[in-house]
Amino acid sequence: MGVSIWFGDRFGRQAQDGQLMGHVADVKLEGVADEMRRPLYTSLSQPYHTDLLCGILAMCFLGVAEEGGQVLLSSAWTVYNEIAAKRPDVIDVLSRPDWVHDTFGRRPAFHERALLHRWGDKIALIFSRRTLTGSEATPRSPSIPGMTAAQAEALDMVHFTADAHRVAITPRPGDMFFVNNLAVLHSRTAFRNSARNRRYALRLWLDDAARGWGVPPGLKLAWERVFGEMPEVDDFVDVDPYAPRGRSDSPDGSPPRPPVRSTSCG
Repeated sequence: MGVSIWFGDRFGRQAQDGQLMGHVADVKLEGVADEMRRPLYTSLSQPYHTDLLCGILAMCFLGVAEEGGQVLLSSAWTVYNEIAAKRPDVIDVLSRPDWVHDTFGRRPAFHERALLHRWGDKIALIFSRRTLTGSEATPRSPSIPGMTAAQAEALDMVHFTADAHRVAITPRPGDMFFVNNLAVLHSRTAFRNSARNRRYALRLWLDDAARGWGVPPGLKLAWERVFGEMPEVDDFVDVDPYAPRGRSDSPDGSPPRPPVRSTSCG
């Protein structure tokens, strides 16, 4: 976290209880609750997305997989320019504030906002595909409005355009990534762990009040939930995801098990 201060002066909450540090790992451990088996906590590949919500996405790799697990990055501006040149109607679809985002059992059951945001001289594609389509572990709530054919086409076009312009990085133990979450989409390839090599990364959400891009108008409420003052929430860093606060009893040689908390990524 010390190095991260040079990239952002505020740490964002990754869960409603004030958790400031996320743990990204495959949690194929006995007793893991079903809600933990989202793509974020599996060895499956992930589609292109951004984290919800931060200015800078920071990751530190403490371990890497035996095989696979590449980090894929793609410029949102390149995606925007290519789609705008070929299919301007898709840009219009992405900009409409009628995309249904599932809250998976919370109240309200869903909220609506655009995926593409334009403010000043900037654009940003901000979305998590899981909240739009659901996943095998967290199926889309059947009671909420469905995605339109135009939206499904637009979402796929963003993914495949991003993949056509991807930069692939193979992380090594100790590598740190600091990514402009408002300008760059990211994903990862599937991976395979072994007893010796297990993929495990720590994640932070950062913002820099002075040097950051600011907040798109349509995301100000969500941004405040992550970075705003919340006196009723006791922000904390869960260094050991196995243990309650103040304990440290992780099993030796096992990958960390993230706590059952909600994030908006993966």
